[in-house]
Amino acid sequence: MKAILKISLILTIFCLYSCAETQQVLETTGRVQLDGTYTITTLNGDSVNGMTINFSGITKRVSGNGGCNQYFADYTLNNLTLSIGDIGATKKACPNLDNETELFEALANVGSYNSVGKSLTLYSKDNNDVLIEATEN
Repeated sequence: MKAILKISLILTIFCLYSCAETQQVLETTGRVQLDGTYTITTLNGDSVNGMTINFSGITKRVSGNGGCNQYFADYTLNNLTLSIGDIGATKKACPNLDNETELFEALANVGSYNSVGKSLTLYSKDNNDVLIEATEN
């Protein structure tokens, strides 16, 4: 009988101790994990065509098409803070690379994001200006 009481007491203490631990829950309005292919619709407030961005949540790589060249980089994600590493790209000779150069500069300046439904918005790290808006394919 004493053995049963000891076991019951130990189990009760264990259960109470386990329930005492709490974990912080992050509340967000969008997805925390970035993953998927998006068509870029605006760049620094201007409409653009032919640009894509793809996030791989498994490899933590971002890639896409800048309008002429393919690009790629690593990224880190901490809650809703997004940092994109050095960007590499192919070197095709295209007549107008202004938008592509602007895209690469915007990606290097990304500091946070919001993803709700099929919409993705990337914000600058300096002043939270909208840099890129995109729609998931």
